[in-house]
Amino acid sequence: MTMPPSTTPAEPPAIGHSDGAVLELVDLRFLLARLAAQTGAKDHGVLIAAQPDGASKALLLRGGHVSLRALAALAQSGPAAAYVQTGPQGVTLTRPLAIWSDAGLGLARGDRLALDRAAGSFLITFGGLNLTGASITGTPGTNPRAPMFRPFALGTGAGHVTLQDSRLSDLGFGASGLFGGLTIAPTGLAADPTPVLIRA
Repeated sequence: MTMPPSTTPAEPPAIGHSDGAVLELVDLRFLLARLAAQTGAKDHGVLIAAQPDGASKALLLRGGHVSLRALAALAQSGPAAAYVQTGPQGVTLTRPLAIWSDAGLGLARGDRLALDRAAGSFLITFGGLNLTGASITGTPGTNPRAPMFRPFALGTGAGHVTLQDSRLSDLGFGASGLFGGLTIAPTGLAADPTPVLIRA
């Protein structure tokens, strides 16, 4: 497994096409350390507690921009297959997903991405996240290890988010707001100068 670089370039690479995109498993502690460097570590104890016993891996998308369908296809050809489930209602992730600064995920009209609450799933983007006529939702029920936990989507560092005519539901927990549903928390020199777009 190739670990991504531990530092973010001053100018993040442009998001390219799906050619070269990789979906791999990385240690969850690597992801949380990278997140803590951007936003601090408040509520990270809840994120760790929400993971199933023995689960120490997160999904990492790097190296290209992909559709939700392409993300599922990437998973099926590698070690992430067990954690990206495709069904008639869309795609369900049972592990946390990080989108690296050289990557992006696009959800088109009718796409549905579900984050499994019981499995401790959430989404963080250091790259691009684009929704048009799509939805991101947390699954019903509670997390048996951390009842207060709910999935969330977070854009930080160089992360850039556009959301148009889309739906978010059953997301968010905690008092700080950082994991409060869909949160944009750009940081320092890594922040993307492109404005965030949220349009009904």
